[in-house]
Amino acid sequence: MTDVAILFMAFGLFVLLMGAEALVIDSATLANHGDAMVGSREVAPPEWVPWSLLSAGAVTVLYSITIPQKLKAKALLAARNLDSASPLACAPRALAVTNSSPPLLSPSPRPS
Repeated sequence: MTDVAILFMAFGLFVLLMGAEALVIDSATLANHGDAMVGSREVAPPEWVPWSLLSAGAVTVLYSITIPQKLKAKALLAARNLDSASPLACAPRALAVTNSSPPLLSPSPRPS
């Protein structure tokens, strides 16, 4: 895995675990180091926060798995040494499209 993929994996796992934690707890009390009662604050996440964090973390982890494949494909394209000056170098080979079918909205013959 590349450094970028590892960074995305770590961030995705962090968000995924925060979502799982928010799903399990009802509220959290944040307190100062000195006295627990002075300056403490209670935080209760809304119902949509755990599911949003879980889904965003899962998508990020899945994306981090596909990053090495994308980089490998980009490296293969660079290894081909395509001539970028020629517009036909990057064009698909089969560009000729023939349409032998009749038009869809053809006029109907009028009865005499």
